[in-house]
Amino acid sequence: MGRRLIAATILTFTLFTIVILPSAAKGEGKGNSLHVGFYASSCPKVEDIVAEVVARVHEQDPKLPPALLRLFFHDCFVKGCDASILLDATPSGEPIEKTSPANGETLRGLEVVDEIKA
Repeated sequence: MGRRLIAATILTFTLFTIVILPSAAKGEGKGNSLHVGFYASSCPKVEDIVAEVVARVHEQDPKLPPALLRLFFHDCFVKGCDASILLDATPSGEPIEKTSPANGETLRGLEVVDEIKA
């Protein structure tokens, strides 16, 4: 159990570092002041939820946490970390990153993000 918790904690820290801290460092997100602890009042257990879910999926599939990091890399690579990789198709049929041929069918972990959000 200790090893799982350490791995989940490292991944949680990494995700927050990759997604939240760069936008704060660049002065972006001034409209919403996105920062570590941003969800303290609306979802005070968010860090615990992420760590718990990632630890569980890591136990089931040890290759999934690296896939989550890759997922966030693909999100941040295009136009910055904007969660656009998580957007589903719309009736307009406009191309979306989630199903882009550039990503192929190699993106994994979208279901984990959906579980965390739920």
